[in-house]
Amino acid sequence: MQRILVASRDVGVGETLKACFSDVVKFTQAGERRALDSALGTAQFDLVFVDMDFMGHSGVPGNGEHRVLLQRLWTNNPHMVTVLLVGQERVRDAVKVVKAGADNYLTKPIDPDKLFSVIAEWTGRTVGRMESSSPAPDETEQTGDLKIPGLDTALGLARANNNARLFRKLLTTFARDFAEPGKGIREMQAHNAEEARRTAHSIKGVGANIGATRLSSLAADLETCIAEERTITDDLWQDFSDSLEELLTGIAHADLQDKKVEKSTEQATADPAKCLRTVKTITTLLDEDLDRARETLETILPSLVSLMGQEQCETLAAHMEDFAIDEAEELLAEMARELEAL
Repeated sequence: MQRILVASRDVGVGETLKACFSDVVKFTQAGERRALDSALGTAQFDLVFVDMDFMGHSGVPGNGEHRVLLQRLWTNNPHMVTVLLVGQERVRDAVKVVKAGADNYLTKPIDPDKLFSVIAEWTGRTVGRMESSSPAPDETEQTGDLKIPGLDTALGLARANNNARLFRKLLTTFARDFAEPGKGIREMQAHNAEEARRTAHSIKGVGANIGATRLSSLAADLETCIAEERTITDDLWQDFSDSLEELLTGIAHADLQDKKVEKSTEQATADPAKCLRTVKTITTLLDEDLDRARETLETILPSLVSLMGQEQCETLAAHMEDFAIDEAEELLAEMARELEAL
């Protein structure tokens, strides 16, 4: 089985990439340096996608940090193909890293056809391409009928490789992760400009992935203002705020629930001892293989919900989805203690 490593802090990038490949490919995702180092030290990979933000504190080549990371990638994986993930405005920086040894770069938002064109150029093979991954009718709504102001549904679905279930998940995750941070960017700029820039950068990338093109463009303008230490104008902030609110309101009123998961939860039969064993397994997997940890959680989620409650389980899933390893470990330890007491 081929193995692919994704190093990106952008929510949804790993899921979008994963949707483009078939089950013959094993994915590992890393959203922080700790997880990346752990993955590189425990497994061999055929291909790695690296976001430019991992190239150093600013993501800008020039001080040698990008060379250090490239060497780290190749130490245990000397034949691994390295592809950078970069926004269109950072192509020149990506070219510099390619000249330093990376194999190629891919612009965001990710286009499945361009993705496999880049891979084929270096590998001469398709690396387990998934031509289409639309779920069965009973697992999803008719996504083509989904109308959300500020969102190009057809474009977002195409960028999710026509995986309707993933598309719904990306929308839900966007609303969860960016509702409050997005509204606080302007205030944040005054006391933590880097965090404000990173938030604008994430909204730009994720917005483009889900088809929110206008919001993505406005977030890019915000990011530029912050990076250049310029004041965000009232007009720009108002346009961005209106666009974000329009999208969040539309998502809130859309029916994005996974009926299949709800049904299985109702029918679950809880086994505290089995759940405890699996929770301990998940804890171990967090540092070894985050994908396997997520998959293992899915196998006991209905039972765990009936024992621990919906809110606690959703929080755990959110931590794992966002690569918040420390928070996930703390919550798993708390769950283990409660399960032992049952």
